[in-house]
Amino acid sequence: MIYNSILIHQHFLYCRLQGLIWETNGLNTSFNLDTITGGVLSTIYREEEKRFPLIINCNGIIDNDDHGFSPIFSLIDEIKRPIYFLNSNHLIIRFRRLRDEFIKGDFNVNEPDKKTFIISLKRKALDAEELYPSCEILENDLIKEFVYNCFEKFNDDLILRLPSTPIAANGVFNSSNLISDPKSFMWISIKLSDKLNSFLKETLAKDKNLNTIKLLSVSLRSSPFAAAIGLLNKIEIDVIDHLGPKNKIFDIEELQNIFWTEQYQEYIYIGDFIFGGTEVKIAQAYAVLTGCKLEKALVIGSLFPVESFSDCFNLSSLIDLKGLNEGAKFALFEENI
Repeated sequence: MIYNSILIHQHFLYCRLQGLIWETNGLNTSFNLDTITGGVLSTIYREEEKRFPLIINCNGIIDNDDHGFSPIFSLIDEIKRPIYFLNSNHLIIRFRRLRDEFIKGDFNVNEPDKKTFIISLKRKALDAEELYPSCEILENDLIKEFVYNCFEKFNDDLILRLPSTPIAANGVFNSSNLISDPKSFMWISIKLSDKLNSFLKETLAKDKNLNTIKLLSVSLRSSPFAAAIGLLNKIEIDVIDHLGPKNKIFDIEELQNIFWTEQYQEYIYIGDFIFGGTEVKIAQAYAVLTGCKLEKALVIGSLFPVESFSDCFNLSSLIDLKGLNEGAKFALFEENI
């Protein structure tokens, strides 16, 4: 498979549309299906794993070019391959128009809910209710595989204390491996973006007067993910390399930030892996220094349950690191490893 955004399930071919846009047209308009990506999508529909229905997850897509979806809809009568559009809330009206324009054959076209659009043959179709958890499992298993494989043992079986924590380990989960691989970087960034959007929706449901949100990253390891998430969601980011110590932290520019902040902001911390939470707490201190606050942290993996940090910040993690890799050993004391 030539596209990293395409996955094969035992019952269907799965496309994460936001990832396909990323691969074909970059991150600047990842929320919009452009004509180029629409052409690529139609080629996948026509040529790739034709024995399977095509599942297209439109999560994060809110718009499309005039003819973005036209190429794939124009092939449906000819190819007769079932298509399932998931998380297509913002696109349903457009799909109805394309259905009326292009589909003349004997198909079942239905909308089981406000976010799903199905074009299937008359024979039994896949259950839409079962598709959503199946696709979520498919994505989560992929993330687990990426994180599992990024663990690196220390040379000579050394047991060392991890930076900024009292925890000792026989190795580290190296996020550089995740960043350097285009597939893992893309998928992890998209899944972190999904987590961010879930948090924002929950927060907006409780508080309609949400302050300006900015993302905050405090290391070179996590800044690429923060940058990608910022581009995927059109949210500004602040990146501070190795915060704590920070030179001239009490210089006049910083003091001006405290007294002359034009708009109160809320930071969301973006990180790779969290053990003791030191980086997040330092990031919180920076937020306070600049007249803002930081109550939410989003990371790839956490060694401890997210509830362990609830007295300091609200943590969301893609992966539970404990027990993920049988070769990874962590303990408070070296002799316990």
